[in-house]
Amino acid sequence: MRLYHYKQIVEVLRTIKQIQSAGLYADCQEAVEVLTTFVSDIDANCKKTVELLEMYYETLNKVSIGEADYSCLAEQINRISKSIEIESQPHKIEAVFITHRASMSDSIESIYLAAKADPDCDAFWIPVPHIMHNLEGKPDIVHFEGAEHYGKGIDVTQWQEYDIKARHPDIIFTFNAYDSFNGVSSIHPDYYSEILCDQTDLLIYIPYYVDIDDGSADGYSQLPGCVYSHKTILSTNKMRDIYSQRFNQRYEKILGKINDKFIALGSPKYDKAINAKREDYELPSRWKELVDKKKIISYISSIGPSLETRNTYLGKLRSILKTFQKRDDVIVWWRPHPLLESSFRALVPDLLPEYQKIVADFISEDRGIYDDTSELHRAIVWGDGFYGDWSSLVLLYQITGKPVMLADTTTLLERLKPGLSDCRYESETDTLSNYIDGIVNGKLQRRILKNEEKGIINADGTAGKVIYEYAKEIILNID
Repeated sequence: MRLYHYKQIVEVLRTIKQIQSAGLYADCQEAVEVLTTFVSDIDANCKKTVELLEMYYETLNKVSIGEADYSCLAEQINRISKSIEIESQPHKIEAVFITHRASMSDSIESIYLAAKADPDCDAFWIPVPHIMHNLEGKPDIVHFEGAEHYGKGIDVTQWQEYDIKARHPDIIFTFNAYDSFNGVSSIHPDYYSEILCDQTDLLIYIPYYVDIDDGSADGYSQLPGCVYSHKTILSTNKMRDIYSQRFNQRYEKILGKINDKFIALGSPKYDKAINAKREDYELPSRWKELVDKKKIISYISSIGPSLETRNTYLGKLRSILKTFQKRDDVIVWWRPHPLLESSFRALVPDLLPEYQKIVADFISEDRGIYDDTSELHRAIVWGDGFYGDWSSLVLLYQITGKPVMLADTTTLLERLKPGLSDCRYESETDTLSNYIDGIVNGKLQRRILKNEEKGIINADGTAGKVIYEYAKEIILNID
């Protein structure tokens, strides 16, 4: 029996005891009728409990007409309580995982896999629609990424077939940050965090953006994903403290000071990056031909720099791709942010045709891989190094020990920004060409991120399991 149903039964039994003590036997019988039907419907194994409820109903009738003494009722209700405790075991929990974009679902995937492996949990992976906005910021095109976008270990449940409000899952995991506060796209309104928080006992928000600094805290800590979640899981103690501080600065006067909302347990995104293997990600035949035995550099272009530098960004984009295509000893695996084109369309539509032409030219030349699929980790596991704009993907590459170099999109020159310490490529004057040389010649060695220095919690591929066990413990101890 589900833990949620068991708790409902216990609460009804508590109410029946109170009504019984008040001598309201007719009301008591009505409640017993409802409870008997409920128990019969949810669990066919509770036959003894149903039998005891029916006997209790008859005794209530006799007591009400003076044929039996009311003292026998307490003993019968105690027998019912003991029976339901025995017949309802184990108390299974129900956990729901809401995803609207497959490429971001690594934020919750390893938690789902841990829940799915637990015999005392029914885990539901539910992809739901998301909506792209038009130039006026209004809902326009509905997209849906179904079962074909997810791996073999994921058992997809159709969103139309799972009634969250009626089922009231014990736990809901989400990586949706924005609800309606995004000018480019939004999750289906039925799955806003503001709605979900009332349809579960525990709404847990896992940011899809990982960070080791305070760059993302100001924005993300005050978005609906954080505001409406019961718990928000972060990857470092530093980020936990920053999120908590920023959140309380904004909401303390409204909600009071909240100290236990933000928890540092790591990130499933790191789990996926650490545990991914090439054999798990088959390449399309043409990609295999292009790669052959060459080194692969993953080139990631993100939204922020494109909106900040605009025309300069597009010029630099062409320059970067040309640098790669001049070479025969390396393959560029270009993976734009999944919302990059949509961002151009919604926010800087005058630049959209030029961006689309750059993409079309790159694809037609057929000398590199253009990847707009939802398989983010295929690019990570096959890449020998990272090059591109700053985003949280840098940290996913970094934790694998692969070399990383950041592009400087503020200039058309080939000068690149230096990386940070530990395992990124470091030089203020080195160029993309020199970086490529270093990877091709094997001069850039893998250096695993010093997790103890960066403070990333459970950076050994186990964060998802730890997060699931944490959530389960909370649910089992809610009265």
